[in-house]
Amino acid sequence: MSLKSASASENLLDELQATLAHGTVARRVETLRRVTDLFINGAVDFSDDQIALFDDVFQCLMHHIENSAKALLSNRLAPVDRAPPLTIRALAFDDVIDGRGSRTVPIRTA
Repeated sequence: MSLKSASASENLLDELQATLAHGTVARRVETLRRVTDLFINGAVDFSDDQIALFDDVFQCLMHHIENSAKALLSNRLAPVDRAPPLTIRALAFDDVIDGRGSRTVPIRTA
């Protein structure tokens, strides 16, 4: 990772901590988007340990975001060969979104 991206990563981690502690839903979704962008842009070059770190960050964020944001995350990570495995598994088994990232609508019975 270059010095510029290392600095951006540190700033993003600081923002992540603040967002989870005090952020609005919109701010958490924006942070998720930025973390996802950072991951997707470097996934090919990340080590297994770095991917595991992203896995932890995504898992943490997923506990604080709306289902529509989870669906978007699923759609963005689906084509990435080295996507964080625990995150992919959690998204695949989510009761509200299906494995393709679409929101499922419960069927009502009379």
